[in-house]
Amino acid sequence: MSRGSAGRRTSAAVVFTAGLLLEGLVAAAPPQQESARLGVGETLQIGRAKTSLTFIRVERDSRCPKGARCIRAGEAVVVFSLREDDGGVSTLTLEVPPGGGTSQSFRGYRVQIIGLDPQAETDVEIAPDGYVASITVQKL
Repeated sequence: MSRGSAGRRTSAAVVFTAGLLLEGLVAAAPPQQESARLGVGETLQIGRAKTSLTFIRVERDSRCPKGARCIRAGEAVVVFSLREDDGGVSTLTLEVPPGGGTSQSFRGYRVQIIGLDPQAETDVEIAPDGYVASITVQKL
């Protein structure tokens, strides 16, 4: 066997192995995901893109107050604004059960609300700008 032939085989093996490693890295790359706690009026930039999600308001909060006995658990209706790279703006409305835990796929993103604070209390009114949403946004 000549030196040139052995060198070509070694080079081919290195290229093949590097290709497999790169393929594994590309396949294993997680989708772009951002997490935050947003107050009303606050915005989350999603990655390096010009896409952002803004917590607009809580439209309705009928969650059962802490310590109360309710026939129905209720929910909070939360409104977000999604501004996309192209400048387009869309509204996303989510119904959040007590304790959080809801998600929706919307325009190529999965928006998940993990929690909404504060929890309702009997005879305590929450100011419209007093809410904080714990969210995760993932590019699909």
